[in-house]
Order: sequence, then C-alpha cells, then structure tokens
Amino acid sequence: MNDSDYSELLQRIKRIRETGPNTSNKNDYYVVNTYDLQRIESSFVILHKRSGKIILSLSECYDAIKAAHQRTGHGGRQATTKLLNEKYYNLTQEMVKLFIETCENCQLKRNKTKKGIVVKPIGALACCRATMAENLQTSCFHSGIGRSPYEALYGVKCRDGLNNFPISTEKN
Repeated sequence: MNDSDYSELLQRIKRIRETGPNTSNKNDYYVVNTYDLQRIESSFVILHKRSGKIILSLSECYDAIKAAHQRTGHGGRQATTKLLNEKYYNLTQEMVKLFIETCENCQLKRNKTKKGIVVKPIGALACCRATMAENLQTSCFHSGIGRSPYEALYGVKCRDGLNNFPISTEKN
C-alpha cells in the first residue's frame, strides 16, 4: 500500500470512528470490519482486525524488513519472512526476496568461493563427461602442473569414446 493510500485509509478510519460509518457507503462497513487503529507512541498505525497484525505503508516496509533481516543474522528469505509475519500483515516473500538480493552482506556471503572441495567422479563412465571441445582443452598436457587439467581434476586420464574403455572385443 503506497503512502498516499495508507494516509487516506488512516484518515478514513479516524473519520468512521468519530462519526460512524456512512450508511450509503458499503465500503465504510468493510473498513470498519477489516481495519482498526492503534496508537503507538505519538502516532497511529492501522491493524488488520482478524489477525491483529500491523499494516505498513510502502515507505515503512523497507525499514521493517531491514530490521527483521538483521535480527535473524542475515538468515535468508524464509527466516526473515517468518519473523515479519509474526507482527506485520502486508509484507510478502517477494518483498523480502528483493531486499535480500540487494543486501550487501548476503551477496558477499553467497559469492564466497569454497576452497578445498574436490569432486571426484564415480565409476569409469564418469570420464566421458567432457564434450569434444572441453576434451581438447582439458586433455592437453600442462607443463605447470605436470599433467593435463582433466587428469589433475579427476585423477584419471581422459578417455574420448568407447574405443578407449577396457571392453573385451573377443567373441566367446
């Protein structure tokens, strides 16, 4: 809800509280049954009656999401959304996702490279993973490491096709 709609709804709720709902306007009854006001410090906030949660204006959403995200220790979309849904009514997962995508700490944490993890293939057929172009690049001898990059990565020599597999061609 943008700021102008929020302030308009806030004024409408105040008016309805003071004068009562307009009998010719059915929308006033909807407002009375759906929303309530609560004074927090020196200002009013709009509450959703059924859930008892606070409804925020668009400009307040950023600050609420930022505070919750920091309280979770940059815990991600689900943890932040769960914390926000305990108190606020109109914050969506999409809003939280957009915030986290722009969070500098989360982006740094996500983009860190993990060192020391080597994945080795299982079985002889795993050697055929490389395409022809990759095969040419990875099977060439590299003088700096003393073997081909493929051999350094997977621990076996690169095989290019079925002719290089140890399959018996003799007829029984």
